Amino acid sequence: MQGGESEEYRFGYIDTTGKVAIACQYIYANPFSEGLAAVQDKESGDLGYIDQTGKLVIPFQYDHAGPFSEGMALVGKSEVVDLGDGTSQTVSHYGYIDTAGKLVIPFQYDDASGFSDGLARVWKDGKAGYIDKTGKAVIPCQYEKAGDFSEGVARVWDESGKAGYIDTTGKTVIPFEYNFVGDFSEGMAFARYEEDEKWGYIDTTGEMVVPGQYSDESDFSEGMAYVWDESGKIGYIDKTGKMVIPCQYTAANDFSQGLAAVQDASSGKWGYIDQTGKVVIPFQYTDVYGESGNFSDGVAVVVDENYKAVILNLNDGQPSGFTDVAAGAYYADAVAWAVEKGITTGTGSNTFSPEITCTTAQILTFLWRANGSPAPAGSDASVPAGQYYSDAANWALEKGLTDSFTADTPCTRLATVTYLWKLAGSPAVTDENPFTDVTGDAQAVVWAMNEGITTGSSATTFSPDVICTRGQIVTFLHRDLAE
Repeated sequence: MQGGESEEYRFGYIDTTGKVAIACQYIYANPFSEGLAAVQDKESGDLGYIDQTGKLVIPFQYDHAGPFSEGMALVGKSEVVDLGDGTSQTVSHYGYIDTAGKLVIPFQYDDASGFSDGLARVWKDGKAGYIDKTGKAVIPCQYEKAGDFSEGVARVWDESGKAGYIDTTGKTVIPFEYNFVGDFSEGMAFARYEEDEKWGYIDTTGEMVVPGQYSDESDFSEGMAYVWDESGKIGYIDKTGKMVIPCQYTAANDFSQGLAAVQDASSGKWGYIDQTGKVVIPFQYTDVYGESGNFSDGVAVVVDENYKAVILNLNDGQPSGFTDVAAGAYYADAVAWAVEKGITTGTGSNTFSPEITCTTAQILTFLWRANGSPAPAGSDASVPAGQYYSDAANWALEKGLTDSFTADTPCTRLATVTYLWKLAGSPAVTDENPFTDVTGDAQAVVWAMNEGITTGSSATTFSPDVICTRGQIVTFLHRDLAE
């Protein structure tokens, strides 16, 4: 889904490659469900349903239109009622349609939700109950609050304000003894007995199998649930209550397809971890698009540093061959190019480590390989023999890229552009240096800016001493050397 709510923006749909599939033309648009999506007409403001070709298959006529679930969708219409005292009130009524647009259950409910486990939750006169797909009241409207059916049971609240669970016949299967409970997911539901208690988890018998100890909670997904400790940090537990991934994140999503989006506490960036807590897609994104940030059919949507949506697609695989280089990362194309050209082989069999510091040994090795891995004429006393970087360092010293060598010295922005400028033949630059933090000879910096290899950290600063990551270095090389 693509677009916005103002007059300037409209919603449309893209496919998993980012190609526009249905043009941006709607005031609002909902995700597809069972092949149909509810969209809002820009002329009338009414809602209808389109199919995946963009064809309007159920006309614009509703004030509310929910997603299709089990072949039915909740729809609503509103009317202004004169209260007889000079005032009026907008009143909404809800019913259900099938995928052909036929009104199967008339507009008669004060509020309602979608079908789940063959039943839908409805409200009449301030009470909640459940109907089947014919509109028959299977469980009368009698509860103060109620949830949807999930895994054969629904949470409901009685007149005393206590919560319990009923089955699809209305029978109480877990007694009304909780202050609050969640929907069951993977046989577990979060719960607490009193409002001031910590959260724990119950099983389908109502037993508190994970004692109340968390400040906040979430549903289980793929065997894991994220929880909050007293400091407000988030981690993940398994169904025994074991803390599998320690509380360390400031925000988190459910696990989906083996990965979960989490926000790094120090940088504020989002990335993805696996169920061991290993970071497999680095912390580099500004945000994730809510539930769309969870992988579904191999696709997730994140927000880059320019606040643009980026599609991560696991179905594409990692073009670089590295599991820690996401297809949507700014350095992904550069890493893939570097692998293809034999410039890098990564830090492991399937890792590139794009976010770790790039050392002098590493960047000189990249440059040496990019130039055909020529044999050096000799060896310098400062270069240890028999190391992966030995030939590269000796070559760099012979070429005059550097006049000294220490393998583990971090590579800075200034050192990087200087190496590239020297490899290009040290071309003379007459343009004025715009950066106040680059003193002395600034030709390499200005040249790199003119060539589009990098820009300043601001309009007037270059940050020459900032240390570069491996992802940044291959990006600079790609911009300079790729054809």
